[in-house]
Amino acid sequence: MKKTALCAFLTVLILASSAGAQSLSFGVKAGMNLARASADAAMTTAAGRGLLLGGYAELSLIPPLVVQVGVQYAEKKTSVSVMSPLNTPAPSVTHQLNYLEIPINLKLAVGKPTFQVFGLAGINVGVLLKAVDLLSASEGTESSDYKDSLNKTALSFQLGGGIGIQIVKHVEFIAEARYSMGLKDVNKSDQALLSTGAWKARDLTITGGLNFRF
Repeated sequence: MKKTALCAFLTVLILASSAGAQSLSFGVKAGMNLARASADAAMTTAAGRGLLLGGYAELSLIPPLVVQVGVQYAEKKTSVSVMSPLNTPAPSVTHQLNYLEIPINLKLAVGKPTFQVFGLAGINVGVLLKAVDLLSASEGTESSDYKDSLNKTALSFQLGGGIGIQIVKHVEFIAEARYSMGLKDVNKSDQALLSTGAWKARDLTITGGLNFRF
């Protein structure tokens, strides 16, 4: 996966060398990931908070349109409860999935260099690093590792937007929000973790960071 992330950034750098130095920018960001799983009527899901850290490179295509390629670490926590037919307290399971992700987006920005509003859309490719759960029931809490029951890669479509505020020349503060919709089942087809037999992520990320223009 490290090779994949490196190739993504090298691709942007190679393209930038032919487009001119002024068309290239780099950024770093950190924030919160609110994740939940899709489920049927027999289940109740609740979003959990996780950490998101990453960086990215942007290359201008046809101003004001740019392509953005990033690498980020994302924690995704989701609580799931199964409805009991006898109306007894149902066990609650908190799933935590950690991913290394490569988001690839087209970004459109409008405004002045000192203040811009932007929107973006694209895909997010993830590689599963860790998967654990915490089961809460009347007997107590138990933890288990279930990485082998999940697909090793994830794919989602994402939409987002935000603002950029110039701090000093060539440096901007960026605040943004993104919503991702999973396109690929997190579960392996023959080892469904949830009784639905399918689990597609629904994530909301809120981040802040710095963008450096060259």
